[in-house]
Amino acid sequence: MREACRTWAPRLSAWFDGECSDLDAGEVRAHLLGCPGCRATASRWGALRSDLALLDAPEPDAPALQRMAMRFEQGLAREVHDLARALRVWRLAAALALAVGVGVLAADRLFLPGPVQASPQRDMDREWDDFMNKPSPEGPSLRRPQPKPGTPQGIPASAPAPPEAAPSRR
Repeated sequence: MREACRTWAPRLSAWFDGECSDLDAGEVRAHLLGCPGCRATASRWGALRSDLALLDAPEPDAPALQRMAMRFEQGLAREVHDLARALRVWRLAAALALAVGVGVLAADRLFLPGPVQASPQRDMDREWDDFMNKPSPEGPSLRRPQPKPGTPQGIPASAPAPPEAAPSRR
């Protein structure tokens, strides 16, 4: 079967088995007239059907049919039972997850403090300055010395003066 005919394969199979509408059957027959690959495929399927008809399996007797029906019902009952057990487990897991979620929300509402409000910026700055100026057990405060009034912002008053530029020799 050609690559272009791969889209026709399901329709050809349905036509061969007699499972398509009259409109689809007409379209498949028209396609078969112009496509030797699909004609060969349908011919192989027809030969296979003829070979299978030669086997002519006997009809099962009544006890064999009863055994098959009983096995089918037992298998179906076991499948339904397994499905019911699985659903019980999933329901229990879902109920447990729901209970945990509700418990977390309740704990959030009951045991945690109320809404947290941010302090104004100046309070935060004052707290930061107090923290930074607090003497540490290892030595002096962590804060850099503040520049004295009249000195440039980036250079503290205790910093040595920059060296004068030496005259260049040429």
